[in-house]
Amino acid sequence: MSIATLCLLLLNAMLVQAEQPKLDETQLAKLLGAHFQEQAARYEFFIDAAREQKLALVPQPVMRWTAEGNFGAVWVWTRQGRAEVIGCLGAFVNGSGKLEGFHEFHSLTLKPLQKVEIGTVRTWESRKPGVEPRPIANAEDPADTEKVRLIQMRNLAREFSAQMLANKKTQQLRLTPTPLYRFQSTNPDVLDGALFSFLWDNGTDPEFLLLLEARQTSDGPRWHYSPARFTWREVWLTRDNKELWRGAEHNEFWKSTILNDNYVTCAMGLLDLDAIQQPGETKEK
Repeated sequence: MSIATLCLLLLNAMLVQAEQPKLDETQLAKLLGAHFQEQAARYEFFIDAAREQKLALVPQPVMRWTAEGNFGAVWVWTRQGRAEVIGCLGAFVNGSGKLEGFHEFHSLTLKPLQKVEIGTVRTWESRKPGVEPRPIANAEDPADTEKVRLIQMRNLAREFSAQMLANKKTQQLRLTPTPLYRFQSTNPDVLDGALFSFLWDNGTDPEFLLLLEARQTSDGPRWHYSPARFTWREVWLTRDNKELWRGAEHNEFWKSTILNDNYVTCAMGLLDLDAIQQPGETKEK
């Protein structure tokens, strides 16, 4: 190959590269958002062994977030209106400076979740109920109207605090006053409910979730809470300066192929942005 030919090939490569400018953060978030939407729609969750009781995906993500150059979106799957699974599909910059995907889920079911594939090499099957609702001590009875019950849930959420251990320091997570997801259940055991999120100061990525529900009891409807971690880091929940729940650093992640906990987070491999930009050719490698 002559020097002239080599120079021409290099010039052509530079021109092609110039025609494909690097995506800015807004463009990248939009591109990845569409990619995550497609992936979320592929998941099928069932709560019965016969796989007849399929959870319904809420069509749009309940939130999108950014944190230090990382991106993600949060989806909810329901049954009879009640939130049963919450998942985050996102991307982070790995140690090599490359963009890598991850999928994160927490079961909110009241019975074990049936086996589901995460990517091509992992399966998730929670072997116990996703949450066990606990009565909220000294809470007033649920109101008769939806509007007032929402006010009650917001006030109750403010009584809880969530902390997380990060970089060997205790981080106080901040509550978002507006529910991440409010649901109206057709299940006679659940009058009302909402998911609240707690965020770290480095972005809008939810690290902890608090599920509040007005559940039927022998004494009538009563408010209940369920803690749900949304981070691999150690995290805990308090109310009135009393610790109610603590989750140790989560070890079942990244390299495990059979996942059994109520919470799972999985690295999904490097993201091929060129392939993602081509409809019908999204892939990870």
